[in-house]
Amino acid sequence: MEHPVGGNEGILFREILEVMDLGGEPDASARGKFLSEVCKRLEADVLYTVVPSEGGWSKVGVGPDGDLGGMTFARLTGIARQVISKRSRYLEAHIVQRGAFHRHQDGWPGFETGSYIAVPMHRRGQIHGVLVLLRMPGKPGFGVEDLSRAEILADALAIRTVNEARVAELQRLARTDGLTLLSNYRHLREVIARELLSAQRLVEPVSIVMVDVDNLKAVNNRHGHLAGSEILRRLARVLEKTIRGSDFLAKYGGDEFVVLLPMTTRDGAMRVAERIREAVARDVVGPTPEERISCSCGVASFPDDGVDYVSLITAADRALYRAKEGGRNLVAAPPEIDRRRAA
Repeated sequence: MEHPVGGNEGILFREILEVMDLGGEPDASARGKFLSEVCKRLEADVLYTVVPSEGGWSKVGVGPDGDLGGMTFARLTGIARQVISKRSRYLEAHIVQRGAFHRHQDGWPGFETGSYIAVPMHRRGQIHGVLVLLRMPGKPGFGVEDLSRAEILADALAIRTVNEARVAELQRLARTDGLTLLSNYRHLREVIARELLSAQRLVEPVSIVMVDVDNLKAVNNRHGHLAGSEILRRLARVLEKTIRGSDFLAKYGGDEFVVLLPMTTRDGAMRVAERIREAVARDVVGPTPEERISCSCGVASFPDDGVDYVSLITAADRALYRAKEGGRNLVAAPPEIDRRRAA
């Protein structure tokens, strides 16, 4: 939909582009302040957006004086649903008792509504949400000029929503291992560094388990690298099922994985590692039924075995080497001499 951008509408449109910085990084604080200012200029008491979110829909609002918070819900209802399904705009200058407006579905908690605008946020033929303006009873109802301004703002918000989704997807891809779809080495470093800072501040233990597939090179030699890749994917799924929801799992190297265990001592980590070893031996099948897959695990803990990312990973790697040297399909901790050196 094309809109005239002369006069007041043109000023509003240019300010939207400038303040929202549509080509840059998402800035929720600046956007919230700007939307509050728009809310004030349009003499609305509430401005909110309804956009898709994980598992449902998200409703986030602002008023002339700032943020009003947000809420999520599983199903889209009310006038917002009509706006999206019919690709239409909606203006009710004076809400009457038997009108389409529903106080709970279409309003905002704690606000009485006397006038209402809802317009689709669309970009290149696709609708990305709904923009809603509310005005309290006793004030003049919204008019056609207000509706035009709301559509300009909705178009700009749709552009921003698309850009933010693209940025989020690029960030996700930058943190993801393409083979196993787990977090990658780069993301692992960030998470461990953040967890260690928290552990230092709260004086809590943190442990990691480094997991390595035994004899993967032999599988690659016999069956090809595609077979080896499939084993890594299977092992990743088993690890996901074996660890706790609070743990963090990442692909570390060619055939290595790291499990981060917050608030876990070395003894606790050894038990987790043993559970992982048993699950892999039981559930990860090789290219042929008679080929069983096993793994070796090295355990290291903060602060006994390392106090930062490098020292902790190094200690876990040495522990893993001990498990390999001991015959594979084993769990090991760093040698006592390494723990003294870390201290």
